[in-house]
Amino acid sequence: MPSPSTSNGLEILVRKTRLEKEEWYDLIEARRSLIDRHLDSFTLLTIGDLSFLKQGWQYSSSFSPTHSLNLDSPYVSGDKGCSLKTQGIFRCPRSGIRTIPNSGFQPPIGGSYPDGVAFAWGLTRFGYWVLIETEFKGKGAKGDKNEGYGYQEAKAVTVHSSDVETIIAETGSNPEKIWKELGDEVRRWADNRERLYRDALALSQQVIAEELAYSVVPGR
Repeated sequence: MPSPSTSNGLEILVRKTRLEKEEWYDLIEARRSLIDRHLDSFTLLTIGDLSFLKQGWQYSSSFSPTHSLNLDSPYVSGDKGCSLKTQGIFRCPRSGIRTIPNSGFQPPIGGSYPDGVAFAWGLTRFGYWVLIETEFKGKGAKGDKNEGYGYQEAKAVTVHSSDVETIIAETGSNPEKIWKELGDEVRRWADNRERLYRDALALSQQVIAEELAYSVVPGR
């Protein structure tokens, strides 16, 4: 949990000097603290929705360039009882994907589907940080090798309890980007709430109008 001195991001941002790396950690944690009590009302994706593994033909738009972990049903283990259904804010930056050269499937006509491991970060619906480690293997689709079709399959997912400093170190994420992505989720939540309010208001006005009309119906 953040200390009282760092619980308000504005206290850190009102300044005349550049932010140091450690202050970015405090800013991210302050933002987590800010949204923590509201996460249960956010519309969130799941760990299984993470999509960063490649599939398809390298130069074809016929297939999505990536697919979700859900499609592979990998073995899942780790902390906090997490599963592919665990909800939260999850991201896998390119810097978190590490591949093994000349491994996996290397089709003869372009493209590359190597083996490797990927590190993604997450903030779960319950407000704790996780580091998601995914082991994957590259393979060619049976019968399609000459056409360069490949697929990176998630084999195992391990969810580690974590903290901001470890997440940034392991995923190679830019601290500012994590901070802004948390802010983007807040804006999406606010937009959804605003739409719900407008819908509820329109419905309420319709009910009021109908009941007003009913009040003057003869013989009611």
